[in-house]
Amino acid sequence: FTSAGAVFLAVAGKQVISLLFGAAFTPSIYPLLLLLPGAIFYAGTMILTTSYIGLNFFSSISTITLCGVFVNLLLSFALIPLYGKNGAAISFSAGQFATVIILWFYLLRKRGAGDA
Repeated sequence: FTSAGAVFLAVAGKQVISLLFGAAFTPSIYPLLLLLPGAIFYAGTMILTTSYIGLNFFSSISTITLCGVFVNLLLSFALIPLYGKNGAAISFSAGQFATVIILWFYLLRKRGAGDA
């Protein structure tokens, strides 16, 4: 559902924003589009997190999530002064991407699938 919602917002987001908030807010489509990959990565994080819970890797979830937060904060300090709300959206998506990638590779490593 997340991907379908993201595609819908990517296609019709400008009209949805205009309908809900008025034409004055249509420039906010750019940060919205930059946030959509982060929303999809977050959905992947939620799926992988359930695997971690099932495998009793509770402490790993917190540690890896903090890595994603660190990426988000670091990029926020670098990008928000330069790009404003678009920089914040980019840093959010990058932080979510970092989280899901680390979760994925750590899970493969812990399960032994990465040894091939």
